[in-house]
Amino acid sequence: MNKIKKLCGFCINEWHLTTMLLPYISKEIENNYKMITILENSIEENIKTLIKKLNLKNEEDVLEINWKQSVAQKYTEVGSKLNIIAKSDEKYIILVNGRKNFIDVVNKHIDKWLKKNTKVKQEIKIINCYEITDFNYNITEILDSHDRIINTSGEKRIDEVFDPSLTVQRAIDMYRAKGYDEDWIIKRIKGIQDRKKLTDTWKNGGVTEEVEFAILTNDIYKEWSGMTAKEYKQYKGLRKESLR
Repeated sequence: MNKIKKLCGFCINEWHLTTMLLPYISKEIENNYKMITILENSIEENIKTLIKKLNLKNEEDVLEINWKQSVAQKYTEVGSKLNIIAKSDEKYIILVNGRKNFIDVVNKHIDKWLKKNTKVKQEIKIINCYEITDFNYNITEILDSHDRIINTSGEKRIDEVFDPSLTVQRAIDMYRAKGYDEDWIIKRIKGIQDRKKLTDTWKNGGVTEEVEFAILTNDIYKEWSGMTAKEYKQYKGLRKESLR
């Protein structure tokens, strides 16, 4: 029986994918995993850019991985990449990234290859990283079909990531204790609730870390004002005050 583990992750673009994956991949290389990539779009330049900013012991090993776009519509195209696994006893990570329809096709081919290569016994991690270009597909269905989730803090149990946050009532009590008046609290809570609706959508897409929220928030501010959140606070003359 194959030791197969399926992980899922979610990203908003190739740069987000790179910042999420690179530290994890570096660590798994140190744990003696080999890498196979099946990518809808190349992330080679992003990898080269980010790796210059990180102090990785295995930089050369990371750069040797094929981070270019893959042709993977046919079974033979995917199978030719996976055949190296059957010739080895080493542990492997199969990284698949792209839109859901691309990942579904590739995983269908991977499943077919695994059924044909029953003698493969080593550990294999299949990491499916979904590009969240919209939220029309069923995130819950994706989570249910995977064993664990991956984000910027690494590999996690799915129930560890989707814990409930603080209640609105606790926030109200905190603001009252700080002496804010009721009108201010009402406006503030409405802002929190609007923000929570947005971040809940992000969380359903696998975005859970502060740095990931910051990336998405900055994207929103750039679309709206042409500035990052930090730049806009400086423009408004704010220091510790919230932009909301």
